[in-house]
Amino acid sequence: MESSRSLIARTASAHHRPDAENLSEQAVMIADRLSSGADRITDEEEESKRGFRESRLVSVFDEIEVVKHQFKPPGNSFHALVPLETGSEKVFPISGNPAGPPEDYEKLFPQFLSELKTLETGLAFPFYLEGLISLLEKYTWCIPSSSYKTLPDVSLFDHSLSTAGIAQALFLYHSASESIPKWEDREIKFILLGGDLSGIQDYIFGISRSSGRGVSKIFRARSFYLQAITQCVLLDIQKRLGLYSVCRLMDSGGKFIVLLPNSSEVLNNLEELDEEVQVWFRKKFKGTLTMNLSWSTQVHQEDFRLKAFQTKIDEVIESLEAAKFQKLHRTFALDGTVIKEDYGETEGGNCSLCGINSADVQSSRAYQQEEGPSVPVCSSCSEQILYIGKRLPSTVYLLFGEKGDVPLLGQMRLTLSDKIPSNLDGVLHVDSLKDTGNFRRARLARYLPLVTAQELSDERWRAVFQQELDEGEPGEDEPKTFGMIAQKSKKE
Repeated sequence: MESSRSLIARTASAHHRPDAENLSEQAVMIADRLSSGADRITDEEEESKRGFRESRLVSVFDEIEVVKHQFKPPGNSFHALVPLETGSEKVFPISGNPAGPPEDYEKLFPQFLSELKTLETGLAFPFYLEGLISLLEKYTWCIPSSSYKTLPDVSLFDHSLSTAGIAQALFLYHSASESIPKWEDREIKFILLGGDLSGIQDYIFGISRSSGRGVSKIFRARSFYLQAITQCVLLDIQKRLGLYSVCRLMDSGGKFIVLLPNSSEVLNNLEELDEEVQVWFRKKFKGTLTMNLSWSTQVHQEDFRLKAFQTKIDEVIESLEAAKFQKLHRTFALDGTVIKEDYGETEGGNCSLCGINSADVQSSRAYQQEEGPSVPVCSSCSEQILYIGKRLPSTVYLLFGEKGDVPLLGQMRLTLSDKIPSNLDGVLHVDSLKDTGNFRRARLARYLPLVTAQELSDERWRAVFQQELDEGEPGEDEPKTFGMIAQKSKKE
């Protein structure tokens, strides 16, 4: 472990002046420059003139807020140097010039070092890495990565994470050819893999609202379940290609973009993955929910420059939109266009909640014992209500691995737990829903917005909510649809 630490420290300290023949040092140096979108200034005297210790991170909201129908000039609000902690109001933007005393770093850095010492070094490296990433997010989210000749609106954490992702892809690309990367290289070294979970709203809200108390739990469970599926696909990609999570350039709202090395092995693995994903989604969701993947966007080093990279991101988004017109196309050659799953397996009819899967006696009986109504229920809906929906509010850890209570894609399974098992054999990844330090900090929205009596008494809101429902009246304590939430977020 000590030799690994020494290697990491030496590589990091040499990222401005690397050994020209050292693959790791060259990969980090080039990745650092590519991540910044331009050549980095390395002159120490020039750097000392920047006053970077006084500079503060400009809030992204400062650049999008509209005041009196005109945009304010950027740079009027910023973030203080404080840890990113749940429930803390100190993380909100502050109005004024983005500057502060250098002494603020003297308060932040000791806290970081203190928590760094608490990370468990005896765990497998992927667990340690995820804990370290979460710790860096907590303490460097508010530090501007650069303030020289540019608006300081990119955090040191975001810059560091993208640097690590580019360095990883560079290292793997050149390891395969036993070569050393150069700043002047122009070959296509990278692939951007995009993923898009399609059909989210129909899946979450496409259930009967008149089947008992468990319905409110299934809304919460389904929203979480979709995040777990996306996480599962990403973990599968990492496992197949031998990558760490720093390959994720974007992961939010059922969409993700992953940076991969451009090699025939990677391309072959993606072909196999795409087929397995489509087969699983077709059998599991009968076409109501799909995961669309696209990896047609190729990238060389020049493409990481600011405007050029935005063009590449647009290419990924456009390719995902095109993929939506070919949903599940790989399954047609295998199983035809007719869905045959569930037919003849049970005699329970359709599930009364989702109306898609076939109900079974065991799941219906378990649902009746816990929730009351005697209605036919499928195993998926029963699982989401009785296990996920019930346990999620008190869950602390999400365990992804070979063993678990909730089956996911392939051989992956998920367990919701309030503690870490003593033996992590077979566990591929751990998400922590609290600031525990040793594992990846996952920030999941477990709050479920409900329709209130006050809103129903207001004719304006009642009319708006009615427009969101296909039939019937909105009821008190019913979960709000995405459209209702969007309407409530508007300024009057």
